Amino acid sequence: DFLAKSFGVCAIQENELAGWCLSEYNTEGRCEIGIETISEYRQRGIATGLTLAFLEHAFANGITEVGWHCFKRNLPSARTALK
Repeated sequence: DFLAKSFGVCAIQENELAGWCLSEYNTEGRCEIGIETISEYRQRGIATGLTLAFLEHAFANGITEVGWHCFKRNLPSARTALK
């Protein structure tokens, strides 16, 4: 189902996976964003870069609305979303 309906981007640092950003709950013209940065790669702007690449791909492929939810205490996620 993911390959048929969803998409994503990943960040590679020195041949290691540093993070990923995947579409979730895809419906016509809309999806949710799921993002993760591996702990040792945090605080380097990777999540922001992943988000920008994800949004560029999403909007170029017919997505017009992206939802982002995070727990109130997850300040890094909230800050990335606000950027």
